[in-house]
Amino acid sequence: MRINKLVIENFKGYEGIKELDLPQIICLLGANGAGKTSIIDAINYGLTGNEPAGEIINTNASYAKVYLEIENTTSKEVLHFSREVKNTTPRKTTIKIEGKTNTAKVLTQMIENISGIPMDKLKITTSSEVISNLSPQEFSSLILSYIPEKLKRNDVISLVPALTPGMKDTIESFLPESDIDLDTIESFYKKVFEDRAMIRKKVDALKLIIDELPSSAPFDSNELLLKRDELKKAILLGEEYEKNINAYQKSLIQAQKYNEQVSALEREIESIKAVRPNGADKDLKNKINELNNLINNNSVIISTQMNSISEFKNTLDLLSKPVCPISPLIVCHEDKTSAKNEIEESIKALENSIQLIEKNTLKLRSDLENATKTLDEYNANAIEYQRKLDKMSILKQLKNNQPVILEKPAELTYKKEELKIKIEDIESKLKMIKDCEQRSTKEKQLKIYSEMYNDYNNLVKVFDKKGEVRNAIVSKYLGFFEDICNKRSGKYRPNNKFIFETNKGVVVKMSNDKGLYLPYQSLSNGEKAYFLFIIMDMINQLVGTKIMVLDELSVMDKEALMSLAKTINDFKNDYDNVILAAVDYSEIKDTILSTGIPNLYFGK
Repeated sequence: MRINKLVIENFKGYEGIKELDLPQIICLLGANGAGKTSIIDAINYGLTGNEPAGEIINTNASYAKVYLEIENTTSKEVLHFSREVKNTTPRKTTIKIEGKTNTAKVLTQMIENISGIPMDKLKITTSSEVISNLSPQEFSSLILSYIPEKLKRNDVISLVPALTPGMKDTIESFLPESDIDLDTIESFYKKVFEDRAMIRKKVDALKLIIDELPSSAPFDSNELLLKRDELKKAILLGEEYEKNINAYQKSLIQAQKYNEQVSALEREIESIKAVRPNGADKDLKNKINELNNLINNNSVIISTQMNSISEFKNTLDLLSKPVCPISPLIVCHEDKTSAKNEIEESIKALENSIQLIEKNTLKLRSDLENATKTLDEYNANAIEYQRKLDKMSILKQLKNNQPVILEKPAELTYKKEELKIKIEDIESKLKMIKDCEQRSTKEKQLKIYSEMYNDYNNLVKVFDKKGEVRNAIVSKYLGFFEDICNKRSGKYRPNNKFIFETNKGVVVKMSNDKGLYLPYQSLSNGEKAYFLFIIMDMINQLVGTKIMVLDELSVMDKEALMSLAKTINDFKNDYDNVILAAVDYSEIKDTILSTGIPNLYFGK
């Protein structure tokens, strides 16, 4: 991956816009504070999103922006993108890819696609500052991910000290037979680490259970079981007694209720004075019908006679006038006295007849009333008599179903509650015996899980990043990494040799002119710069970043700088970008110029 172009805006010490076209190799020269490190920080921030130490937004601006153009030198695929940070609360970062707003996740994926390198590796290999600050464990993890061959399971097992059968079984359960790399080792480590925690919880839980269980129970379980069965049988007999006594009491209540019902019915029957009906109701009904007919006939006769009287009176009225009864046009001069007398006698006779009939009707009505009353009394007696018969029938049925009083059961000599208390005591003792047996079982389980925990705990320790297995793997392949570094360094500075040692990870040491092997922290400034170049060169060869960034070269003497510059020139085809930075001391500047390395001057 090559960085073709960098544009920064308001980034750190730069106010406004600065645009740089980056060749394959370039050295940034300038005085302290001229902005060389800001350029390197901008490249690293643009590629990885890691903000350098200090404020990246220029003090005179409200935002900072870094734009990069990168290229895959094989496929020629080009990517343009930018990161912009605004001085807001909270800070806001805007990502743009090919001019369009996007996310940091998508940008990371696209940069990984162009470079062919995971972002976590890219963050390390593009910064000499990050590499110089790696802990032995971090450096070990980085280089171990590039061991030249895969391991077999038996090789890994042979590296485990104090191996137990349980540890071996666990390794064989989770590790494949072959093709084991550092990622596989790390996955196995995480697995046993997590399982160890679960096993520990199981051990702690078993201990709590065991602590709650009795260690001994001075009872005979068979004797207790026999006694419990006897008591349970007694309780069953007690329940049968309760059932029988309830039935007996119920029969008493039913008998009392029966006697009360019989007595009540007998009293009620005795109180009913009705006699058996004699069948006189038929004659009474006939007499009532006959009387009604006679009364109706009298009413008809009276009505007829009343009509006759009315006609006779009309005739008398006509006779009192000189008009012929035959026709009102004929004047009659005959004497009508005889006729009048005859009619008046007839009217009187009819009136006397009506009086006699009305008197007879009154007598008939009185007789009808008496007959009706007698019939009502007869019917009332018949109803009461029927009610008496019904009560007598019910009484008969009751007497035919007279309840039986059960025999009273013999009383028990013990109480059910006392038996239950005794059974509860036996159950408590049986539980104590069972808990003792359970304790024995749990103690056996605890022994198994404790041994398992010890195995897993030992596996966690030996497979830890500081453990014997990883150190053994590192030791096995350290020569491979030493050869890469010494091959590069031997051609130009044969006195500076590199060795890789295991000490809670990997510690790299470089020999000085006196032949002493010193770690990075103990080297001179010039030696540190050369050390970083060789280590970064090795990492680039392993990772394939093909980007070399070295700052502060001015700490090197002329000879060391010349040697480094020649090495870079000789191996420049191994890199897509080499970015160097140094203070423009005249000696440094002349040395850089003499090597033919292009430079970019930052003057004030």
